[in-house]
Amino acid sequence: MLYMRTRGSLGFTGPECAPKGGTMASVQQTDAWACLKQDWGGAYRFEYWPGTQKSYRAFRRDDGTELSAETPQELRELIRADHLRNPVSLETAP
Repeated sequence: MLYMRTRGSLGFTGPECAPKGGTMASVQQTDAWACLKQDWGGAYRFEYWPGTQKSYRAFRRDDGTELSAETPQELRELIRADHLRNPVSLETAP
């Protein structure tokens, strides 16, 4: 399932919202991004910053630790490793 957010919001942006000189996410990356947010949204807060080297970012909901990656797939692996090392406490998450 594809998700599109309003112009200027964080998250996936459509072609009309792309920054000048920025790059657009592929359909595969957009799908992977949507699935990642659905799977881990209870434990992590997500941001997408197009045009930056590590555009995909996740923040632990319990302590705010930031994870960043170049692709959603890479970020999923970082989240899995982070959660395995130190599970996110959903009791203290906002």
